[in-house]
Amino acid sequence: LRHISYSMSGPDDDGTPLDSLYKWNFLNPKAGASYDLGGAGVVYASVAVGHKEPSRADLKDALAQGTAVHPEMMADYEIGYRYTSPEFSASANVYLMEYDNQLVTSGRFTTSGYLIKENVKRSYRRGVELVAAYQPVQWFRLDANATFSTNKIVYDDGLKDLALSPGVVASAVATFNVARRLELATTVKYVGKQYIDNTGSEAKTLPRYTVVSQSASFKFTDNLKLSIFADNLLNKMYVADAWAYGDYVGYYPQAPRNAMCKLSFTF
Repeated sequence: LRHISYSMSGPDDDGTPLDSLYKWNFLNPKAGASYDLGGAGVVYASVAVGHKEPSRADLKDALAQGTAVHPEMMADYEIGYRYTSPEFSASANVYLMEYDNQLVTSGRFTTSGYLIKENVKRSYRRGVELVAAYQPVQWFRLDANATFSTNKIVYDDGLKDLALSPGVVASAVATFNVARRLELATTVKYVGKQYIDNTGSEAKTLPRYTVVSQSASFKFTDNLKLSIFADNLLNKMYVADAWAYGDYVGYYPQAPRNAMCKLSFTF
C-alpha cells in the first residue's frame, strides 16, 4: 500500500501558476513462484499490479497546457527460465505488460527540452528478454542480451505503435583481461526502428542503427584506475531521438567518433 501527497506552489519560469495538491493511494500486490529443476535450471512465473504517479515535470507541463494527467496502472505477467553453470549462464523471460492510462511520450518536447507525456486509455508492452554469458577461460568473457517486443496503443479503430519503443534492442560485450591489471571491452549495440510519436506514421520514424564502442581500463593499484572509452568507432551517422509537432519533425544527431577518459580513486 503506497500513499503519496504531492504539493506545488509558486510560478513556473514562464509565469504559469503551479499551486496544486495531489493525493494518491495505490495498492501494488505481487505474487510469484519458482521451481528448481536441479542441474537443469529454474523456471518461474509471477503476476503483479503496479501504479505510477505522474512526475513533477508531467504535472507541471499539464498545468501549462491546461490539461490533466493521471496515474497509470500496469498488470504485469511474466514467465521465465534461468540456467547457471561455471562457464555458461542464460535466461529467457516472457512478459505481458497491460496498461490502463499509461503515461506515454507524445513525441513533443517542452521549450526546456523535456519530453511531454500524455495518458492513453489502453496499451501494452509484450515481448521476450534473452540474456546469456559465456566464460570459457579466465581471460575472456562474452555477454549478450536482446529484447524482442511489440508495444502498442489500443484504439477503437486498431493498434498504433508506442512512440520511442523499438521492437528490437540487442547488445553484446566481449571482455578481455589481457594482463593482470589491464581489461579491454568491445561493445556492439543494435536498436531497431522506432516511431517518433504515437500516430504510426511512416514519415515519423527513426531508422535502426548499430554502434560499436571500445573501452580499456588499467589498474595502477587496487585504489587507482584509469579508463578510456571510445564510442561510435565506425563513425556511424545516426539519430537516437527526435520530436514531432504536427507535420514538423526535428532530429537529434548523435556524436560521431568520440573518446573520454576517467581517472577514479577509491578511498
